[in-house]
Amino acid sequence: MDTGSKLVLSGFLTFVALGFILVAGPIGIVAIPLVLIVAGFVEMASGGSDSTATTSVNCEGCGAPNDEDAEACHHCEEPL
Repeated sequence: MDTGSKLVLSGFLTFVALGFILVAGPIGIVAIPLVLIVAGFVEMASGGSDSTATTSVNCEGCGAPNDEDAEACHHCEEPL
């Protein structure tokens, strides 16, 4: 997930959280941090979102980054 998507998601979740606090009152003020703590532990237990990251290799001809398993550069078509 890129930084822009994370910012949009954070803004949306903050908006929803503030609405929840207005509706739920004091219980909402306690419930939201607890939900975030549990979500954080679940994310840590799953290994985080970087587990699907691919490594890249730079083309010797033009220097463009390519997937490690690519046979040819996507920019200049030179074999890797």
